[in-house]
Amino acid sequence: MDSKAFSPLFGENLKLVSVCPLCNAEKDAIKTQVVDENNDAHLIHMQCGECGSAVVALVVHASNGLNSVGMLTDLTYADVGKFRSAAPIEIDDTLEFFEALQDQEEFLKQLVK
Repeated sequence: MDSKAFSPLFGENLKLVSVCPLCNAEKDAIKTQVVDENNDAHLIHMQCGECGSAVVALVVHASNGLNSVGMLTDLTYADVGKFRSAAPIEIDDTLEFFEALQDQEEFLKQLVK
């Protein structure tokens, strides 16, 4: 789906969505894809055709208008979809990873299994 399908969402008040935050390319250069939608919220992946940077944004239609929160990312559209449905990382996962890093040789062996 391209950015033209979302033209009502791209206004003067949504500069992050309508202009690449790195190279300032206009919205026509930005490939926009909806990752997920739920009622009045849309999770959107945008990739600039000029510089290749990507933004993941959550656009919500609230009673006070459209609100968006976005972040620069190196994730592709497929990555966002994959991680969207993945289980959250728990504190125990983080501690286990930290402990595994303490023995670098064993950690490398586990990686190549």
